[in-house]
Amino acid sequence: MKIGKNFKKYIKYVLFVVLLIGILQLYKFVLNNYFGIPNDSDTHLYFENESFFEAEITGYHTYYDFDSISIPEKVLIGYNIYSVTGIKTGAFKNFKGKDTFNLVIPSSVTSIEWEAFQNCRNLKSVVIPSSVKYVGVNAFKDCKKLSRVILEKGLDCFYSNPFVGCLNLTDICVDPDDPNYSSDDGFLYHKLKREIITAPAYLKGSFEIPSTVWLI
Repeated sequence: MKIGKNFKKYIKYVLFVVLLIGILQLYKFVLNNYFGIPNDSDTHLYFENESFFEAEITGYHTYYDFDSISIPEKVLIGYNIYSVTGIKTGAFKNFKGKDTFNLVIPSSVTSIEWEAFQNCRNLKSVVIPSSVKYVGVNAFKDCKKLSRVILEKGLDCFYSNPFVGCLNLTDICVDPDDPNYSSDDGFLYHKLKREIITAPAYLKGSFEIPSTVWLI
């Protein structure tokens, strides 16, 4: 009799575990297919948890044959949903891709660290959203095909020129309501044009520096 009772308990336990696994798999399925939140393994990116709700991208799987860079706004790691809030130093350094591509950074991202996209050979354009407050040194250095940058208002700080070596960069567009930066004829300035951060790649020979500029 005792063996029979233990067996029944065992069966109940097994059924509970099976049911729980089924519910968790259904949970993942719903998040993936109805809310568009990918599993971390499906992104082929490496993540580092900054808190229980936030994660940053630290790199990409070099063995995977990427077409382009795709950064999710949220990601499912295990059974937890994380907002992707940062792109760490060198995360996409030397990324190739199969062809030229445009990158729209999601509005969950608040920081782009040093050399994050350095030498992304096929990056053609990038949109930096208003959520981003910090762009590190050489963040887009040597992106040879980068020709257009759109900067939405809200960025607090460029550390030095993040676009060094971007030989085809001719179009920088800053939201006119941005309190810290402005753009004019391909140049990126601090708001009051007291410092030139980036000059357009087509610039050759001599040109007139605005009288407001104190620092180049």
